[in-house]
Amino acid sequence: MPSSEPFGWALVGPGNIARRFAGALRAIDGARLAAVVGRDDARAAAFAREWAHGAWHGSDLAAALARADVHAVYVCTPHPFHANAVRAALGELGASAIGPDTLDALRVEDGVPWYGPDVTEASLLHETGLVARYHSPTKGCYVGQENIARLEARGGRVNKSLRGLRLTAPAAAGDAILFEGAEVGRVTTAAVSPRLGPIAMGYVHRSRADAGTRVEVGGAPAAGQQGAL
Repeated sequence: MPSSEPFGWALVGPGNIARRFAGALRAIDGARLAAVVGRDDARAAAFAREWAHGAWHGSDLAAALARADVHAVYVCTPHPFHANAVRAALGELGASAIGPDTLDALRVEDGVPWYGPDVTEASLLHETGLVARYHSPTKGCYVGQENIARLEARGGRVNKSLRGLRLTAPAAAGDAILFEGAEVGRVTTAAVSPRLGPIAMGYVHRSRADAGTRVEVGGAPAAGQQGAL
């Protein structure tokens, strides 16, 4: 895309959420609303007239995606209609869906934990390695602030840390992580990467959490690493 060309957005679902997003776009230099997609053509047209005179509008998402002035899509509602429409349109443009196993491999490679398998209500933010991403020292009162402040005052020292693991054999979530026969952690997500082979993510006791520490998972050698693999 030429640097002089505005970055064009397509909005799917011209409702209240779309109004807030369209209003925010007006304040961003170099960004514009290029297309409005909705199930009701008349409603999409009215939204386009109000927020972006001259923007394409209609109910055909594939047509919007094929436009040269559309560079990104913002889906403004979780309604299943839009999820299905996005999948169908992307498929027409040559994209293919990935399954959960592939998704797990990609996020373990990149060191991206998910709430549920890797992070729960019992997790401390400092254990997850996500402090820099999710903690703001200037934010006011919030749930969990006392725990965060206490750990920050202690230098962020916690008993276990989430680590990526390079494995020599496939593993499964829940497998023990061992050091010299003693359990030092548990796998939370395991995958097989086409690029790296067997990999995993899991919490490891601080005594064995240094990058490169040799451990065992499922009786096979493994090595821990912080962040992306």
